[in-house]
Amino acid sequence: MVADDPIENLPEHPPKVSWSKSAVISFQKAFEKIKESSPVNAEKVKETIFLMTRQLPDHPEKYPLDRFKKDNPGNYRAF
Repeated sequence: MVADDPIENLPEHPPKVSWSKSAVISFQKAFEKIKESSPVNAEKVKETIFLMTRQLPDHPEKYPLDRFKKDNPGNYRAF
């Protein structure tokens, strides 16, 4: 096998995306606020954010490290 084989370098399991309780609450509040003036836009924002989070495990380096996370070991991203 070749040492630089990309298949060899893949992790066994893709990274997992987890939402903290405060992130879920903040998301819900923002969604409800947008929904007050535009239910359609609120749905668009929700779907866009959900799409982005579904793509994170396959492309975690797409977004920068979370610079506000203290002692970030490299697995907290921000977008």
